[in-house]
Amino acid sequence: MTSTKTAGDVLRAALADWDLVPVVDVSAFAFPLDLGARTLGGPYIAVADCEPTTEGPVDEHTGWLAVVLDEDGEPVKTLHDGTSTGPVDCAADSIAVAAVIAAFLTSPVSRHCDCYSQERYGRRHDRECNRYAFPEGDRS
Repeated sequence: MTSTKTAGDVLRAALADWDLVPVVDVSAFAFPLDLGARTLGGPYIAVADCEPTTEGPVDEHTGWLAVVLDEDGEPVKTLHDGTSTGPVDCAADSIAVAAVIAAFLTSPVSRHCDCYSQERYGRRHDRECNRYAFPEGDRS
């Protein structure tokens, strides 16, 4: 039996170039904004294609959508929208979304909070907090 490479396999390889491993890898990939976290419990980045899935065929890939979600799963900011009505180059789209996620997660502005929510005490970030801001130079 031969295995078929999925769009998710291509994205996993692109993410590996940045040493990124999702904490959730089911129908979408998820990355907590807290780099040390191994589970979701606060804001996070979710990545999937239009289906939404990560396991579609490479030649039918319709583009990755990467969105920052708050701790309740509500969308806050779109980081990458490569979605299309037809197939897109899966390798190029995967490289692009991996680079955006890496830049966002490792940027000082995404690690330090202006609203002083101190999540460890149960205080939530407000939506204007720089925790949800783009790294410098990544605004489009």
